[in-house]
Amino acid sequence: MNPFSTSIYAHHIMSTPTVVCQCGPIPKDAELPFWPNDSGLITISFFGGTDAQKNIIKKAFEEYATYANITFNYKEDNASDADLRIAFTTGKALSAIGKNAAKVPKEQPTMDLGAITGNTDDVSVKSDRAVVLHQIGHALGLRHEFDDTKAIVESNFHKVDVKSVMSTTQTGAIVGNSELSNFDKALLLVVYPGKTPAYGEDLTWNVDLALQVLRFPEDVKREISNSKDIAKTRTIYATYVSKELAKIYPVGPTPPPGPKTDELDPILALALIHPSFRETVTRMVESDLRSRGQKLRPRPVEQSSADSAVPAEFVQALIAQLAMGGGASIGVQQGINGGAVSRPLPPDIQQGIFGAVLSMLKNPIFHNVVGSVVKAVI
Repeated sequence: MNPFSTSIYAHHIMSTPTVVCQCGPIPKDAELPFWPNDSGLITISFFGGTDAQKNIIKKAFEEYATYANITFNYKEDNASDADLRIAFTTGKALSAIGKNAAKVPKEQPTMDLGAITGNTDDVSVKSDRAVVLHQIGHALGLRHEFDDTKAIVESNFHKVDVKSVMSTTQTGAIVGNSELSNFDKALLLVVYPGKTPAYGEDLTWNVDLALQVLRFPEDVKREISNSKDIAKTRTIYATYVSKELAKIYPVGPTPPPGPKTDELDPILALALIHPSFRETVTRMVESDLRSRGQKLRPRPVEQSSADSAVPAEFVQALIAQLAMGGGASIGVQQGINGGAVSRPLPPDIQQGIFGAVLSMLKNPIFHNVVGSVVKAVI
């Protein structure tokens, strides 16, 4: 039996350097998964792994301990009584979520980081660090950042933070952020209070500063600041975030794509973060604004759409046809100066593309791209 098949785990499949998450749902009435604050020690034991892999993990735990009021202690290898038991056997990246690790049988690992390589090239270093920071975040009780693939949207914050190490794409792929964001640090300081690390050159982190960074309203900030009970503080935080998420996502998740479209969502996820996607959106925004008589500032071309694996014109035409309710088709170029002929797509593929495009359009990253493009050109 796969020890990582239950819902207490966040599960990531490695496809170098991309990691796709398959996170099991956490019940609505589940207790918050954070460890007791200042609980003494959380013990860690390695089950295999190279020295290079272990060093990456130890450095990441040290960074978390800078902001979270938790002490990590390493036991001898293969210690089945350790709180966090880290294996390197499956080629995957996954972790039990927070104190759910205590529910994992002692003979089984609570985390698997076999996906990290320990290689020293720049791509591997950044990818390994991003994966480890993400999984340790899960081990401390953090959810995915704006995960709307479940019946109830999950997020650590009430505002989108695309820099968070917990960020994922619509299909669950870890974005690859290899540094804790200010939102990440602020959250740790609120749910594991007690540390006062430096904030820049002149300030020191504390709960009040953390709440300011997180942009909480004054009444909620006062309620948390006045709370002397850590369980109550965490509940206030989680309740406010849940209420704000419910305003943004009042309905359930987008239905999965139709038949024969299993590979479509990963393709769109990669397109979403590709530089040519921003260039395509920019051209579409500029064209629309010019048609309305809006004067635009000149801008440099960030990335030619010709660099994209799929031509921007194809994407634009496809979205336009779908938006107008027409049948999607694939344009096939005939010769250098030839015209294009259309090969109709099957209805189930059209439905899958339409669902995936709608899913992409409601992704917070897409909103940020469009917002920043409009600000840049007006």
